[in-house]
Formats: sequence, structure tokens, C-alpha cells
Amino acid sequence: MTSADIAGPSSTPLTEVVTNNPTTQTKKLPFGHVLTPQVSEALKTYQNVTFEEDYGKQLPAPIPSPTPSYEWKDMVIESVLGQGSFSFVFQVSVASSSDSTTTTTTTHKKMALKCLKASAVETSEDLIYNAMDLYSEANLLERLQHSSTCSPQHNHRPIIQLLGTCRTPLASSFARDDGYFVLLEVIQDTLQERLDHWRKIDDDATFAALVEKSAMQRRLRS
Repeated sequence: MTSADIAGPSSTPLTEVVTNNPTTQTKKLPFGHVLTPQVSEALKTYQNVTFEEDYGKQLPAPIPSPTPSYEWKDMVIESVLGQGSFSFVFQVSVASSSDSTTTTTTTHKKMALKCLKASAVETSEDLIYNAMDLYSEANLLERLQHSSTCSPQHNHRPIIQLLGTCRTPLASSFARDDGYFVLLEVIQDTLQERLDHWRKIDDDATFAALVEKSAMQRRLRS
């Protein structure tokens, strides 16, 4: 990936921005230089290991309704939100369709897409460890989100919402496309602003409960 690939907004699908070679009809896979059969097997094995085996006492039960999944072709790049040592975060527009009895409606939602940075992945070990980290991040966020709504004993509020994951399995995503990705909400406020907002919601809920309790006590006395 070059600086031109991430320079700014584009209406081109993200996969074309990242990997397409304009001089050939054959798509160049960005991780092909380190993707060996051993790497693919390691990623397949990792995805097939259930997290309950490692964290069964700490995580809730498997999720009955998984997070929506998407493909690279569903997204259009708009801008670069940031980058780390081994990853990029793009703002993307994600298309989704809903069917009614007469029409099909397509809507577009802004999301933050996190994926691996091909230029930083120099060895097979780099790919294995960073792909595993990204997959683990998605898995744990999904479980925390589920526990916050379905398990009162795990009443967490995820700082950031997981909105989608890569539909293609972990190993295959690097062999067929631009690799695994996760889709997160685009945060407009700071961490402190978000915590203050949640604190106000909790305070308002506590106040409302006290008012209701007081009113009930007055009714019981009358």
C-alpha cells in the first residue's frame, strides 16, 4: 500500500484502492509474500479453537445471534482515520439491503474498518500473530457486547461498539482478498465525554427510580 492509496476520500471500493494493479487483470494479494500453507493452517487452527477452552470461566456463553458479517465488496473507502504499527483504520461507507414486499432498499452507514497493514507485515510470524490479535479483538468485543445486553451479571458497556466482521474465514480472507477486518462505530466524542454521558444516564436512571420508590411509598401510606 502506498501513500497514494490512503491519500483521501474515494468512491472506489476499498479492495480496489488497496490491492488492484491497474496494469493487470490479476488481483495482487497484499499478503501473498508471507502467506504459506503453514500460515494458513495455523490461522485455521486458531479460528477453530473455541475461546471457552481458554477463557471459559471468564466469558459468557456462545452468542446465539452473531454480529452482522460483510465482504470487502460491500464497502467504499472515504478516509483514513488512523494507523498503528500493523494496522490501518479507515472510515468506510457500508451498503446493506432490506427487502419489503414490493421493493428492496439499500442504505449506507458510516463505520470504521480496522485491517492489517500489508506493508508492515514482513514475515509469516508477523501475519500469524497480528491476524490472531485482530480476530481475538473481534471475538472478545462481540462477547462483551452480548453480555452487556443479555447477562445482568456481566453488565458492561463496551467503550466502542462492534458493528460487523469479515464474512470470509480468517485464513481464507488473506488467501482470497485483503485479509480479515472488523467494523466498529465511528466515535465522534472523546473517552471522557462518553464516560460523562454514560454517568449522566446512570444518574438519571437512579433519580427516576428514587422518585418512583418515593411515590409508591406515599401511595402505600395513604
